[in-house]
Amino acid sequence: MNGTEEITIFTGDRKKQFRNGLKSSKEEAAKLMKLHDIIGTVDVFAIFEENNTAYLVMEYLDGCTLAQMLKEKKIMPVEEALKMIRPVIRSLQEIHKNNLIHRDITPDNIFITKSGELKVLDFGSARCSALAQNKSISVIVKQGYAPPEQYQLYKDQEPWTDVYSLAATIYKMITGKVPEDSITRMVKDTLEAPSALGITITKSQENALLNALNTKINSRT
Repeated sequence: MNGTEEITIFTGDRKKQFRNGLKSSKEEAAKLMKLHDIIGTVDVFAIFEENNTAYLVMEYLDGCTLAQMLKEKKIMPVEEALKMIRPVIRSLQEIHKNNLIHRDITPDNIFITKSGELKVLDFGSARCSALAQNKSISVIVKQGYAPPEQYQLYKDQEPWTDVYSLAATIYKMITGKVPEDSITRMVKDTLEAPSALGITITKSQENALLNALNTKINSRT
């Protein structure tokens, strides 16, 4: 019918899950609003509740995502890639200091403005962590960028989770390839070092990158 829309009514446990998720979303958004001075994050101006859900008012960005840029550029020199991604590293450090984790760092969620500034997008995964209290909830991950702990609802996810995803993003930038899925790598790790692919990279840079891509949390740096 014209003028109508389909809605979902949550009842019982699902209603409780939804309310917990909504509460978590608002709390995380409130934290994000306090991070407006951090270079590399999208400014959140306001949050309000309407139609039984929450809405964020965020800054408008003009430009393209890193993923879109890589479709044209394919591969970036290591030094250029590291220089470009440095603001994202700094912003994540500040985000982690505020007890927030992004959980979805990928080329799709890094935005390059027309002035050349990089911004981290989509904190949706950070805000919905409260929903993981129910085993029936599906885990949404991006293969190649998600570390093993993201495939398990109750596995510890801390700053090291973002470290893996950021390293996978850098790997994609300098090699043109998405790392093999982390679960597959746990069985048999066939991840190729950038130097083995003909990429010019120092030994220390390569070691740092591969350490950050370690599937074992305790060995990831």
